[in-house]
This record gives sequence, C-alpha cells and structure tokens, in this order.
Amino acid sequence: TEYGYTKKIADLNNIGDVSLIMAGLYPESHQARNVSDDYFLNIGRMAFFDLASCLEYRKPAEAKLYKKVGRGLSTLASVLFAARGEGVVQDPTIHSSQKFIKRMSGRGEGIGEEHY
Repeated sequence: TEYGYTKKIADLNNIGDVSLIMAGLYPESHQARNVSDDYFLNIGRMAFFDLASCLEYRKPAEAKLYKKVGRGLSTLASVLFAARGEGVVQDPTIHSSQKFIKRMSGRGEGIGEEHY
C-alpha cells in the first residue's frame, strides 16, 4: 500500500539520520552498546542504500542523492565529529572510533565517488 511505502521511506531515512548522528557526534557510544566501532556507519549505509533502492523508480534524483550519502557516510560522520569542536580527543574510550572514522575517510569515500 501507499501508506506502507511512505512509512518505509520515513523509517529508512530516520535510521540513516540517527546512525549518522551517532557515528559522528557520539562515536564512543558503540562501546556502551557492546557493538563494533563501525556499527553505526554500517547501519547508516544500509539504510541509505535501501532508501535509494525504494526511490529508484519513483524519484530517481533523490535515489541518486541517497546513494551518494550512503557512500560518503564516513566523511559526513567526520564532519560532524569535527563540528563537536573538540579537535583530537585524548580520551582513550573514543580513540578507536576516531581512528576508524579517520581510516574510512582516508579511503576516498567522498560524497561523489563511486564505491557501491
């Protein structure tokens, strides 16, 4: 039904957005949840890629945008992390998350690059 389609689009968008916020603004939170340091980035990527698939025929321009967001999620998370204004944080509990985000950003996963 149309309601189910609309709800799925909204849910995937919310999952992607929350995952990006968690990975970028709260990268240390993965430890409290006992998940890997790339958990939020992986969940976000999957959500944005699924969202792009859902929109592919009805809204191809939006689908293309969400694919780019999925591919560039680690870069976007790095931008949010930098926006925290803390620079390089010395707290060892978030060191692995920072290291992971930096490693992913250095792999050329820019917003417009094809790695799908």
